Amino acid sequence: MRVGFDIEVPLFDAKTRKLILPYEDAGISRLMTDIPEDNVKRRRISGDEKAFVHTDGVMLELNPQPFSCRVHSYWTLLDCIQGGKQLVEKALKRSVVMLPIPVIKLPKRILESADENTVQLGCRAEYNAYTGEEYRPEINYRSYPYRGAGGHIHFEIAKIFQQYDRRTGTYIAKKFDLPTAIKIVKHLDKILGLLSVAIAIYPRLEAVRRELYGRAGSFRIQPHGLEYRVLSNFYMLHPTLKSLFHHLGRYIVNELAHTGNNVSESLIFQKLNEIGEDKIIQIINNCDTVQAKKIFRLLKPEWPSLSANYSVLDLMMKHKVTRLFPLVDIQKAWTYGGENDHSEFGWEDGVNPFYRKAKYDTYLRKRA
Repeated sequence: MRVGFDIEVPLFDAKTRKLILPYEDAGISRLMTDIPEDNVKRRRISGDEKAFVHTDGVMLELNPQPFSCRVHSYWTLLDCIQGGKQLVEKALKRSVVMLPIPVIKLPKRILESADENTVQLGCRAEYNAYTGEEYRPEINYRSYPYRGAGGHIHFEIAKIFQQYDRRTGTYIAKKFDLPTAIKIVKHLDKILGLLSVAIAIYPRLEAVRRELYGRAGSFRIQPHGLEYRVLSNFYMLHPTLKSLFHHLGRYIVNELAHTGNNVSESLIFQKLNEIGEDKIIQIINNCDTVQAKKIFRLLKPEWPSLSANYSVLDLMMKHKVTRLFPLVDIQKAWTYGGENDHSEFGWEDGVNPFYRKAKYDTYLRKRA
């Protein structure tokens, strides 16, 4: 199963740190090209037919090619990061930085004077797994100052829910429908949603984003399968964080698709089910890091069943995720840094050098 991403990132002037509005800059707009099938002005990156960047309100959106493999996913997303940044810098003729900030606040002058395409909120409606209803916020976008930056994950699951008809020689739809999507999204919330809260960089900003979008249970059914819309762009802090969420999401969705209730009946989900949906919704929507950390510490004995390094997660929860991965320009964080940096590989390989350094720093402080 391939996993794709659409990630919104704010742009800032490298010297002044002033917010750049890509939709309003005529130079950036001219460098975008029309993609007929989508009716959206996007720019194809590095000759890759399925990797694009485009402007989305006050953000630049990255659309890498979907891959099952985390290594391939790393490289196509890095192409989007580098290509998108070069595109903007070429248009502006100055250096810019991309930062994994989940919410930005627009000044009043921009809200009142900017083009409608720059300040408008949202697009089409999204479903909520807990209410079973569509949701689209009704709000005056000229007065509401906050704009969220999503880090949505796409699972190409539709093909899994097909079966081969030998009589016709074609694949026919099986059982991927709204109830199935809701079941999958609730499982993703219990791991990806809660984990994003436990290691949040900016908890208050995450809560502000979820006032409108990215609330617990947010998703869309797409032609290719499922779009999970709860996460912000925070995992762009470093490729090993993205690798972790890529791995966990792919594992959960694959297991649910192939084994049905086996995952639901596993010990880790039995413990999560005891917490109750109402509490999970409250923790995610309010970005309650204290409660999320308590839950993941209770899951420590069962965590290896998800094939992820609990020691590193524990370190990030005890301290700050930015202690492992400093907050820098996204391109700098994602650029291969030499023989000791294995960022493009899996979560475990990429995180090891940072984990060792953090443990050594703790040792030195204890000795001091």
